[in-house]
Amino acid sequence: MILIENAWTGLIIVIALATVHVKLGVIALLSAMIGTLVAYLGGADKSAVHQGLFGFNAVLTGLGLSVFLTANLATVLGAAALGTLCTAAFMHLFKRTNIPVLTFPYTVVTWLFLLASYHLNALRLDPGLIPQDLAHWHMNTAGMIDLASGLLNGIDQVYFQTGFLSGILILLGIFLASWRLGLLAVVGTAIAWLTAYLMGAEITNLNLGIFGYNAVLTMMAVSSVFHTRERPALLVGLLAAVSTVPVTAGLNTWFQAYGLPILTLPFVIVTWIFLGARQVLPKL
Repeated sequence: MILIENAWTGLIIVIALATVHVKLGVIALLSAMIGTLVAYLGGADKSAVHQGLFGFNAVLTGLGLSVFLTANLATVLGAAALGTLCTAAFMHLFKRTNIPVLTFPYTVVTWLFLLASYHLNALRLDPGLIPQDLAHWHMNTAGMIDLASGLLNGIDQVYFQTGFLSGILILLGIFLASWRLGLLAVVGTAIAWLTAYLMGAEITNLNLGIFGYNAVLTMMAVSSVFHTRERPALLVGLLAAVSTVPVTAGLNTWFQAYGLPILTLPFVIVTWIFLGARQVLPKL
């Protein structure tokens, strides 16, 4: 899983995806195998391969294209392999910065394939991804708040899902790997939901967890995974998680004009900002 090095957690997430649709579980498993195989054949550092550093972008790419595109299996797995190559390329470009590439390779590859669908008939874009005219777009704040779904979907959406069982299983997988990361995930989705609500977000987006999943990943990354001290940087993590809400809203506005999902770009941007600032401000 993203940010977590635990095989059992990965297995639970595959099962969680399969509870929604068996195809998604199979795609996740095959994409992980493709990413790992490309890394091995390419001569990557074996410890990095065992940590899954070349697999998670491949998995997310395979899942993303399966959700947003109608394409054959070979195309999806080929894109997953490309996600691994991009991961290696960005790791090389970033190696002197001490900044991790995170999920940026997956976002780039997924966007390129989605945009390619306008010129390649073999790729059929999801009808929901239609470029929108911002001049005639209006917010719809109507609806009933479903707090439980909003919080759980904030974790579930990391893997493009919305559902009680899959969300519970993913959260269980995180706690299995680390109770600390599990708590940070819960805090991340809660603080993002509250922030988005107070800032007047659409109820539909709150219930779907649209503002939660990037905050969850950012909270775990900034507070614990890339924090070298023994005690988690909780306050800094909270600030980072809160920051993902306006960043998510802004990027949504920008990208909806192109009919593209923002994926995990808010997580990448905010985490890069805080990890970069930490190199100059080491007490963060």
